[in-house]
Amino acid sequence: MRVLGIRFRPFSFSALAAFFLPALAACFFLQQGAACCANLEDTLVYGVDALERGRFARAERAFADVLERDPTDLYAMTRLGVVRAELGRKNEARDLFEAVLAHDPDNLFAMRMLGLLDLEQKEYRAAEGRFMDILKRRPDNADALACLGAVRILENRVPEAAAFLVKAGESASADDRTQLFLAKAWASLNLPANAQLALERCLEANPRRVPALCELGLLFFRQGRPGLAKNAWRQALAVRPADARARALLTRVVADEAMAMEMAGKKAKAKFLWRVVLQYDPQNQAALSMLAARRNLAGPEPRSGKTREAGGGLTPEIVASVKAFLETWRRAWQAGDLEAYVACYAASVVQGGLSGKKAVAERKRRVWRDHPPVRIRFGAPDFVLRGDDVVVTFALDYQGKGYAEKSRKRAILTRVGRNWRIVRERAAGSFP
Repeated sequence: MRVLGIRFRPFSFSALAAFFLPALAACFFLQQGAACCANLEDTLVYGVDALERGRFARAERAFADVLERDPTDLYAMTRLGVVRAELGRKNEARDLFEAVLAHDPDNLFAMRMLGLLDLEQKEYRAAEGRFMDILKRRPDNADALACLGAVRILENRVPEAAAFLVKAGESASADDRTQLFLAKAWASLNLPANAQLALERCLEANPRRVPALCELGLLFFRQGRPGLAKNAWRQALAVRPADARARALLTRVVADEAMAMEMAGKKAKAKFLWRVVLQYDPQNQAALSMLAARRNLAGPEPRSGKTREAGGGLTPEIVASVKAFLETWRRAWQAGDLEAYVACYAASVVQGGLSGKKAVAERKRRVWRDHPPVRIRFGAPDFVLRGDDVVVTFALDYQGKGYAEKSRKRAILTRVGRNWRIVRERAAGSFP
């Protein structure tokens, strides 16, 4: 199916349902309460874990076991419906959701799942009715608004779709899962700016949301900004080192760059990039073949997270712009201007053990309340170009009220539009 001239894949049940599963562990205790014995609780938790991991046969056995012992457990009934839908047994899933509504006509989860089944089967009017029923009960329900947007996209009613998607994104009930869903919906309409806003909102709520980082990287790559794309995928791997999708995306992009260097006759650069490919995919045949052809596999491979690219592209203009950014950051820091200080960071920044601008802002607010900065000096910085990012290392002389520090600081800067933003910051060791 095509919408606005681009390929649009109708949302599968599994893709849609994944965005609308609530915080299962929390709501389990709220919904089940003391009525469940410890064994039932253990079985439910086991089933939820299996469902989230995609181990549907195990999840089905667990939820069926709970219902055999307690046929009135609506939570287990809805999750068994999700499992059977994932296994392709849609009619059985529908029967379970209908049974839940027979016991609890206001069960929004069952309504939503039935709407998703209708949507997958192209029963758009039935799906719309389900989602409208949710909105009658909860007018600002972000999930229902987002699903209505999906219905309108599939019907090629783009202006109405956009109106629903905007309402969903602005709803107070929109969590990180909903924002990720909205990002994909906006991307299907070929509206990358809206998709990027949704992804930024998602990462603001949950900076460790790996699928969102992967989607953000794809968005940047399609915009012709491979440096930002690689940075997003590297951040995904920093959260989940074994993530197959982030590794595959980085492997493909870096391998293309390595081949381009081969074609340009830049053998040393190509060799370096092939070795980076092997960090992400140790069995990559293209990289192994190209390196074997040189008969020079004995050299040390760059360590993950420690790679340094040649600085030939570090032009005076880049150095000047980075120095100007550092001075803006220093002044905001010294003035205790929290808004200006936080504006120097990317939405998904990692600062020491903190993730995300919100966490950085909260920490600075607490620290500055008791120890406001008085004077901050940066030493002469060292610059290293790493892809499209710049790694900056400098001496920090910090004087605050009742606190002083001298250390070395390291920050990774990336371009966001025309501006530099900090995506990673940490201490680089003390100095006398």
